[in-house]
This record gives sequence, structure tokens and C-alpha cells, in this order.
Amino acid sequence: IANITYMKDHKTLIESWAKVVEKCDKVTPILYFAGRFDTAMDECLALTKELGLTRNVIFLGGIKDVNGLINAIDLAILSSPTEGVPNAVLESMIQGKPFVGTDIPGIREAVGEENYQYLAPLKDASVLSDLILKFIDNKELREEVGAKNKSYVLEAFKMETLYTETHKIIMNELKGLNG
Repeated sequence: IANITYMKDHKTLIESWAKVVEKCDKVTPILYFAGRFDTAMDECLALTKELGLTRNVIFLGGIKDVNGLINAIDLAILSSPTEGVPNAVLESMIQGKPFVGTDIPGIREAVGEENYQYLAPLKDASVLSDLILKFIDNKELREEVGAKNKSYVLEAFKMETLYTETHKIIMNELKGLNG
């Protein structure tokens, strides 16, 4: 769930998906991109066609029922060079989905230490595909990691905690202004 822009790294994800499709013989893996068709769309379509993935990669465009989409998937993936704490990751985890993504600070903060093992170096399609493949044929692992993800998000991102921490930051900044 990310607009198809150069702000994300859809190219690496598509390249990794080619490796996933090549190594998968028990199921036909389908990658769904949900997000506004933007600046990187033409490049993503061309790469998908070039790699022979037109049956394995589907561009949905902007969607209204994000929760419905997340509920229907087996694995959430976000390949991105930069993020804050991405909502797409948190929304997937709170619905009990396993997550694979790029090893960058914002995603690390979202997934927590226990999930660092499911993060790939930036622009590394090979490692990303290996991480995806860990989950494809392993329903038990998907369920186990998904359940842990839900528990983690419910605990780490409680509204009271977020409110309290945000309030502290604002008050400290105001004190600094009034010096």
C-alpha cells in the first residue's frame, strides 16, 4: 500500500518478485500494488512486462477498503528508501499479518526488534526475495509472526502512550521557546 512514486522502491520489489515467481512451484504468487498511479508507474509497468510478470503483479490503483485488502493478503511488503513510521506497516501488523520490508529506521521503529530479521538491505532484491519465500510456503510461520505483530503493535502504539509522549515533546519545545 504505497503510491507508485519514486519516493518508494517499487523497482526492487518487482525485481525480487521475479525471483520469488522463479523459485515458487507450489503456488502462483501474486503481488498487489495498492496506491495512486504516479510518477513511477510507467517504469513499473515496463519492468513488470520486461520480467514476464504480467500475471503475477497487479496494480490496483487507489483503494478505499484498505482493511479489506490487508485482510485478504498473506504477507505485507514495503520496499522504500525512506519512511517515517509507515501506516501501511502498522495497519498490516495490527491485522495479524507478517511483514517483510526495507531495513531503514522508520520501518525498524514500526516493526520492532523481533522483526529486524525480516528486513532486507536497501535495494537488495535477492535478500528481499529470500525473506518473502520464507513466508510463502510456511503458513505456521505466517500465523506465528502475524500474531506476534498484532500483539506488538497493540502494546507499542497504545493511544495513551502516543498521547503522553507527544505531549512531553510539545511541552519541552514550548519550554525551550520561552527559555
